[in-house]
Amino acid sequence: MVDKGLIVTIVLDCCYSGGATRGASGDAVRSVATIDTIVRPMESLVATNEKLAQTWRGLSGGGTRNLMLGYGWSLEGMNYVLLAACQPSESAYEHYFDGVGKHGVLTYWLLDTLKQLRPNLTYKQLHDRLLAKVHSEFVHQTPLLQGDGSRVVLGSKPIQLQYAVNVINVNLAQKRLLLNTGQVQGIDK
Repeated sequence: MVDKGLIVTIVLDCCYSGGATRGASGDAVRSVATIDTIVRPMESLVATNEKLAQTWRGLSGGGTRNLMLGYGWSLEGMNYVLLAACQPSESAYEHYFDGVGKHGVLTYWLLDTLKQLRPNLTYKQLHDRLLAKVHSEFVHQTPLLQGDGSRVVLGSKPIQLQYAVNVINVNLAQKRLLLNTGQVQGIDK
């Protein structure tokens, strides 16, 4: 569809394996009863801290990016947005929400956010809110955004994003913040 010039938005509220099981709280993880036996490479697919910092410095210096995201999504010609409920190695939860019943966690917070849609909300801003809402109750489910995050939700117009660090958790008693950043963004302790 992207090759035909269409602007595509995909929302997937499922985990890698699909299906459902029940936990003690009544929340369900979407999965199947089979075991993944795919042989994985033994070497790490994550670069060293030094290589990540070097890459970040090169990218922030105005250089061009010539890389591919996982699963065949290309950074070039980003006329798509993919919002996924979780990372490829994580489960997507279902939860009972008061007054509305049981929903996928991503679906519930996506619909809640769209009800409050303000003009010029970008997919990056939408993802930031979804990440905060989902992580507030399900720390092992991390919503994923791929594609053109600067595009206006359900629109075609891109907006120049102002980048900031998202606060994931605040612990006033211990005077600690958990920030959604790290060495890949050039941030050190």
